[in-house]
Amino acid sequence: QAGHFIILQSSQALGSSSTPSARDTLNRLADLNIPYDEIFFGQPRADIYVGHRFVTSDMDMVKEVGWFVDPAPEIRGLAGAVPPRSFNTVKPVDKTHVFKSGPSDIMAGEIGWYHSMPPQIRDLFPIVRQCNSDDDLGTSSLVMTKIEGVSFSQLLVDQTVTQGRLAALLEGLKRIHRCNPTQQTSESCSSSDESQAQKWVPTPQDIAQNYTPKLSKRFTESRALYDTFRADVPELDVMFNTITTYLDEYITEERCQISRFIHGDPVLSNCLLEQSTGKVRFVDMRGALGSKLTTAGDILYDLSKLYQSLCGYDLLLLGYLDITQSKTKQYLEALRESYWQTVTKNYCAEKEGSAEGIGGGS
Repeated sequence: QAGHFIILQSSQALGSSSTPSARDTLNRLADLNIPYDEIFFGQPRADIYVGHRFVTSDMDMVKEVGWFVDPAPEIRGLAGAVPPRSFNTVKPVDKTHVFKSGPSDIMAGEIGWYHSMPPQIRDLFPIVRQCNSDDDLGTSSLVMTKIEGVSFSQLLVDQTVTQGRLAALLEGLKRIHRCNPTQQTSESCSSSDESQAQKWVPTPQDIAQNYTPKLSKRFTESRALYDTFRADVPELDVMFNTITTYLDEYITEERCQISRFIHGDPVLSNCLLEQSTGKVRFVDMRGALGSKLTTAGDILYDLSKLYQSLCGYDLLLLGYLDITQSKTKQYLEALRESYWQTVTKNYCAEKEGSAEGIGGGS
């Protein structure tokens, strides 16, 4: 489509009798809809090919080739995972590493978070091996260790998020929230802007950006969609006004709990259960508040993000629309009850009542 002439080389036609034939190769290319102009069989088998025009497809081809092509949605993400957002690309590098790229202004927060990560919570996250930015393309990328496990979204679908696993997830968030700032811990993701991520502490007025303004913007943008079911929910505007009034009071009364570190988006698709250890790991930290890079934020924003998942948010995203089915409803209710018990124990003693206040309104 871009006018390039594509030549493929293959060693598939060489070797033992068990080696796939040329016809098998051509059929496979057709099945995968891989375009090409010419194909050469007979390339010698080798562990490494050396040449001044070779580019590996295992790493950052955008960086190597210098030509950005937005991939099709179906190849943006990892097999078995919730698809990444439309502006990000996530793909495997090898068996132990993952490559993630996206617009620099969106990736900056996550990169800043990794750069500012305190040593005492490093075990909760992947390890960044490489961090690159391309000013000309306006993109940034990360190569990080792959977490072998399953997302809590999938566990929720299978109804295998036990109370113990939920408690472990909440314990991980508590460790993040109780962290103190530290000096730079990662040389792979360093810049003067990102180093400020752990230094700026927002005020309640800064925190307010995440509540009524964001809600109002999204309500306005999706108004046409909401209007399609107004006949079934005639009190739509009343509901919107009730929620925004509540959020405004929440900020005015300074009920938020500001911490130096919050995840920023701990929906269940960003929470993983590691297969080998059974421990909880987190990915895709927000790292920004509005246009300001920061690891800080409202603890209750994190808790509310998790609570919305326990109300069925991830099930809807994954196409399981009937969350009112009796068995599913009872399962979610039991998880929410366990959630409140743990949140009350972990947080409400510090600022009584506030955790339930915003969680109940999310």
